[in-house]
Amino acid sequence: PTTTTRRPPGGRPGGRLVVVVGTLLDPATAARSEKLIQAYQTYRQLEVQKGEFQVSYLLMFVLVTLLILLASSWTGLFLARRLMSPIQAFSEAMHRVSSGDLDQRIEVATDAELASVVDSFNRMTEELSRSRQLIERSNLELTEANLGLAEERALVAAILESLAAGVVALDGQGRVLAVNGAAQQMLRLRVPEVAGQPLLELLEGGAREALEELVHRGGPERTASQVSFPVGGTWRTFEVRIQPLPGPGGGPAGRVLVVEDLSELIRAQKLATWTEAARRVAHEIKNPLTPIRLAAERLRERQRQGGAGDGELVERSVDIIVREVGNMQHLVDEFSRFARMPGPQLAATDFAPLVEDVAGLYRDLKPGVEIAAAVEPGLGEIWVDPEQVRRVLINLLDNAVEATDAPGRVAVAVRRAGTNVEIAVADTGRGVPAEDRDRIFLPFFSRKGRGTGLGLAIVHRVVSDHDGTIRVEDNMPHGTVFRVLLPARGAPAPEGEA
Repeated sequence: PTTTTRRPPGGRPGGRLVVVVGTLLDPATAARSEKLIQAYQTYRQLEVQKGEFQVSYLLMFVLVTLLILLASSWTGLFLARRLMSPIQAFSEAMHRVSSGDLDQRIEVATDAELASVVDSFNRMTEELSRSRQLIERSNLELTEANLGLAEERALVAAILESLAAGVVALDGQGRVLAVNGAAQQMLRLRVPEVAGQPLLELLEGGAREALEELVHRGGPERTASQVSFPVGGTWRTFEVRIQPLPGPGGGPAGRVLVVEDLSELIRAQKLATWTEAARRVAHEIKNPLTPIRLAAERLRERQRQGGAGDGELVERSVDIIVREVGNMQHLVDEFSRFARMPGPQLAATDFAPLVEDVAGLYRDLKPGVEIAAAVEPGLGEIWVDPEQVRRVLINLLDNAVEATDAPGRVAVAVRRAGTNVEIAVADTGRGVPAEDRDRIFLPFFSRKGRGTGLGLAIVHRVVSDHDGTIRVEDNMPHGTVFRVLLPARGAPAPEGEA
């Protein structure tokens, strides 16, 4: 142990002394002790500063937390802005596109994921813009085409309305597509609006029966027919021409009916026939007048000379005068019968016995010439003038037999042809030259060298009075066919009925 006496610092001599008594430690222990004391002092110091450290750590934690939150917020805003900018651009672009601005494009820089979407959107708007331009151009062309079609339609409508012929366009089901005023007047279409309605339902009874087969007749060929039916109580004759309308598949999509009223033409032809008949009668009368005049002049001259032996001259001259006067009388009588021919007296007529009876008159008349007759079974009774039809058959058969040499054949066939009855007289004779076919039905025209030439004129007169038609054709391989079409009329309506 050691004792140490020390004067306190600042002590005066002779003052109080401090005696420190301790044990001297070895250096190692002293060093450890010193460290321990220092550690304890540090601990005590830290113990004293513990609150300050806690506050500092808390402040530091709060600061770090704020920095992290700030960084997170900034990062979130950055990412949100980077993500929302293309979306906002998309939204604005879509709004403009929906408003019609197809030239809108998105130019916002985006990452690889949105870049393909942006490119797709830009390509879509570009395609839409091109499509709209194409549509606008097509719409402009379509508008111009529609204007052109409207002008053409108006021109066609004006042309149709100016036509004297009736024109009716029908679809494949027989419904009216278009009709002009002439057709409405001819067919008595009194319904205000006829477009889209079946034509047959709009027609009156007689016109419906006459046109029904023509309307329903199919085929791509152009056809022409003559029909007769009452219009306003008067029978009129029409020519109906049918032209198919080509469809998209090549087949007919409908038909166009062109209706012409031939009644006035037939009446004019009758007037022309009478004019020609008068001219020919005058010519035929002039022919015998010449020898009559010459004979009379010879008689007068001989009378003036006072010569003898006049008996033979007088007798010869009188024979000439009497013969030529007889010829004139025969000519006048034939023409008078032709002129006084009454109108047809219609009656229910069975063609089978009538045709067989007339054909029987000519059988065995000319050796080597066969006479055949055939009437379609079930033809029934047709309202015609039986006596006038008999006269038609007699005149046609007489000409056919006269023109046919042995061996030959003359055939009479009667059948129903739509709303008409067809009488065909065919022979294997010499035929009718083409240049004579326009004159063959004129009065006093004949190539036989005998007769008055009124036979076929009478046939034409009877057929016309029945509102029918007659035409002459070649009979292959040789010969002639006369075809007569008469309306297959039923019983006439009682008096007072419309």
